Amino acid sequence: MFASPPRVACGSARCPTGSHRAAGDAPSHATAPPEREAPRSRRDANRRWLAAVLRATLVRGVGVFGLVTAGMVAVNGGLFRAPAAAQAPPAGSQLSPATPAVPAPVNNVLPLLDADKPIFGQFVNYLGVGSDRESAVGHAANRDFDFVVYDLEHTPFDIPRLTEYLQWLLDRRAIAEAGLTATKTVFVRMPVNARETNEWVTKNVLDTGVHGLVFPHTETVEQVLHAIRTMRYPQAPGVADAEPAGIRGASPAIAARYWGLTSREYQQRADIWRLDPGGSLIPIFIIENRTGVENARAIAQALSERNIGAILWAGSGDMTVSYAGDQAAVAAGLDRVIDAGREFGLPVGINGTVDLEARYAQGVRMFVSIGVGGLPPTSDQRQAVGR
Repeated sequence: MFASPPRVACGSARCPTGSHRAAGDAPSHATAPPEREAPRSRRDANRRWLAAVLRATLVRGVGVFGLVTAGMVAVNGGLFRAPAAAQAPPAGSQLSPATPAVPAPVNNVLPLLDADKPIFGQFVNYLGVGSDRESAVGHAANRDFDFVVYDLEHTPFDIPRLTEYLQWLLDRRAIAEAGLTATKTVFVRMPVNARETNEWVTKNVLDTGVHGLVFPHTETVEQVLHAIRTMRYPQAPGVADAEPAGIRGASPAIAARYWGLTSREYQQRADIWRLDPGGSLIPIFIIENRTGVENARAIAQALSERNIGAILWAGSGDMTVSYAGDQAAVAAGLDRVIDAGREFGLPVGINGTVDLEARYAQGVRMFVSIGVGGLPPTSDQRQAVGR
């Protein structure tokens, strides 16, 4: 189809053997010219061939169509295959097919949790901590907190306000300098309890682009697994992480834009931490009443057996109400939740930073400051727990 590249006389500056001779040197026939090194890859071979074709066709005036076709075939399809020696592994080798790299999670607390480090956050839109644009800008700049928990449980269910808060929380300069994970992680405390199984609320909130959901008053394994299903898109048949089967409806445009991804990329990465290798969503279950405490170990075991990366939050506020103010019972209930998480390898959250070092040693990995008086950990506390 194409003319061969013009021959170049050996001894010229473009000798294809790569053996250049000075003018007047006699050709040597004592030794054969060195063999050309085999292309390092199929793509290298294709590009060399394409360059030769381009040189030849420019001289001979081959049409644009021919050039474009040649380029598409060579670079994308690969007219040439890699040498057989490069294709086949040495005899007896145990080489395995290359595994695609797992993309970094779009959630800046996951590397910390994977390294068994504590994470620190604060409630916003709750008890005097605002969610207006000025507050959002301030929260984005506050490096004392790794994440925020946007409250919808005890405030009006206002998705437009949440969406506006998220946009003002973005720090575009930080993203430009450090990448997508520079965006502060946002969890939302849901307006419905885990036992209510309101799928539409989960879908509504996730579609804003938040990084995880907090389910209040979690009581049973069934409630937990149903919540996981509402957070997942349906999986392809036969994949290893098909269960729990996802039932989330697909409308990813807004969330994908907030994460800085295409809609397809978002759907691939908006899955559950640990359950999916690239999953960036964290389900958080507040265990804060008698029933939940009684089932805490079963809940932790069910999550662990399914390799679901979730956080158990030992909620002291409503637990105090559930135990009618019996502080000894509350303390025992908190310990049971923490012990369950530690036994089955799940991080546990708790309110505030009181006794931070002791709680960290016990197994707590998420500390949440509450209200305008809620302070971040001191520098001494951070240093004591490896942060």
